[in-house]
Amino acid sequence: MGKLYHYQCNNCKNQFEFTKGPIMAGHVAHCQDCGKEQLLAPDDLPIELWGYHTFDFEWGPELSDNESKLITAITGACSCGGCFSLKASPRCPKCHSLDVTKDESLEILID
Repeated sequence: MGKLYHYQCNNCKNQFEFTKGPIMAGHVAHCQDCGKEQLLAPDDLPIELWGYHTFDFEWGPELSDNESKLITAITGACSCGGCFSLKASPRCPKCHSLDVTKDESLEILID
């Protein structure tokens, strides 16, 4: 079960959503450069990455160092030229800033 978080960019004040963790429809990867989401079908996750989620299905810190290469091999490069990753940090889709604040009151479980 994944989680949907709400963020606000501290740079441009844009508000956006960020999905983290596997969901029933598959696995949500994000571009490490622009923040764009890419959904991977449930069976598309490389076997090398199986078992790297915690009990509450968030990706653990021990996710392999070559994870983004394995994911980008499936998804292809992002239109911005960046690589997709399951552990990318939230990034504003408007200005691409990493300086964002999570709204702690809005965390939604999704599947």
